[in-house]
This record gives sequence, structure tokens and C-alpha cells, in this order.
Amino acid sequence: MNYQELPEVIEWAHQLGAKVLNVFFMVCTGRGEELTDITPAQYEEVLGYLVNCQDNYKGMLVRARCAPHFKRLAYEKDPNSPITKATGYMGGGCLAGTNYARVTPNGELTPCPYMPLSAGNIRETSFVDLWEQSDVFNSFRYPHLKGKCGDCEYTDICGGCRARPYVDHGDWLDEDQWCLYTPKGGEKIKVAFNTPEENSVAWDADSETRLNRIPYFLRAMVKKGVEKHAREQHIPLITIELMEELRKKRFGNDAPVFNFDVKDKD
Repeated sequence: MNYQELPEVIEWAHQLGAKVLNVFFMVCTGRGEELTDITPAQYEEVLGYLVNCQDNYKGMLVRARCAPHFKRLAYEKDPNSPITKATGYMGGGCLAGTNYARVTPNGELTPCPYMPLSAGNIRETSFVDLWEQSDVFNSFRYPHLKGKCGDCEYTDICGGCRARPYVDHGDWLDEDQWCLYTPKGGEKIKVAFNTPEENSVAWDADSETRLNRIPYFLRAMVKKGVEKHAREQHIPLITIELMEELRKKRFGNDAPVFNFDVKDKD
């Protein structure tokens, strides 16, 4: 109900000096099942606005969460946009079952909080075994999507929300009815992965240790950004000093420093 307030929220966050603003889109499940969602047309309108916000707020990352169509709209505006999976940026799309999971209070492992779709219970089977071998999780990693999601040229960089069709009629691989896009039958737009050239920058032992101490959900993004800077500046070896320089440049002196080691926490 508050989607029209987003411009004021974004401006307010920017004035406060926020570096990142994540806008989470509601999926009407659980206690929200009886709430009224915005329409597919409003959904498209808001996502388009958020894509354009990146041009107006250069010092603040603006991202949509739980709204994979964001990737498609960003690509339509600029195929070289740094926020699409076509350029290797994974965040912002649906991460359910691939980079993300939820453990319920009673131990059930599900692909995301919006889906009570259990792959098993971690009290009976280890998290690692369920994560790596479950048919449920594999169906998200190697999906055979149905309807227009399966036909769409943006399948790999968007893929739609899997929770919406699951909540609606129990089939998480069916098309996302909140997407207004009509597939044009073109070649599938591929997700970019690191090439050997992109992996050619070396890390010294200390910087690699620090990299591995960064929470896993941030690690790939940090690694890619540091290596990109090193290549552009013709820096052959990444050091802690370089990481510190980039950290302060990006976030200022108040940014968190990941110097902890979980093995030493006791």
C-alpha cells in the first residue's frame, strides 16, 4: 500500500548518507496471504523506477529484493548494466535454493522464507547433504520452468519469483503471473561467469585470508570488485592495503572491517 511513497523513502535514505537501499517486495504468503499486493502493472512501474534511481543516486546502490524482474528491466535499459546477471552481478534476482535457504524453528530446510517447501529436516539429515543433494534444491539450480517463464529469453537472468506460483497453486516451476513481459522468442540471454582473464589477478596470503573472513554472501561481490579495480589499474598483486583503500573509498572510515576469524571466536 505504500509503493507511492518510495521516492520520498529513497530521497530520505540518500540524505542520511545510506550506501545501499534494498527495497523488499512483499510476497503474499504466511501471515501476509490475506493482504492485498500491488498489481502486476504497479509492480512493473515500481521496478522501472528503481532501475532509473541508479542514475540519480550515484553514491547509493538501490536494489529490488524478491523481485527478479528487476534484472530484466535493468537489461532492457542497458545490456551492459553492472546490476544484471549478464555482467556477473548475482544479487537482486531470486536466490532461493541457489545462494540462499531458510531453516524453520523446527529444523525444516526450505529454499526461501516464502515457501514452506521442505527439502528435509536438519535434525535428521545434515544441512550440507540437504543443500547439495536434495531434489528440491536441485530443481531451483537446474529448473525446467513452465509457461512463459520457460519460453522467456530472460530465463537465466530473471527466472521469475518461484514463491508466487507455489503459493497460488503449489507448482513452484510454473510461470510468475506478476510479470507482464511477453517473451519474444529470441536467444536466451546468458549469465556471465568469471573468465580465466578475470581470474588472473593474484592475491597475497594476507589479503586472501581476509577475503575468506568476509561473510560468504558478500565474498563473491567483494572479490569481483577488487579484481576489476586491480586489472583496470594494472595492479598485479592484491594486498590488504589495497583492500583497505577500496573499502574506505567505497564506504568511508565507518565501514565494517571483517577481521574476525570464526575459529578464534571462543
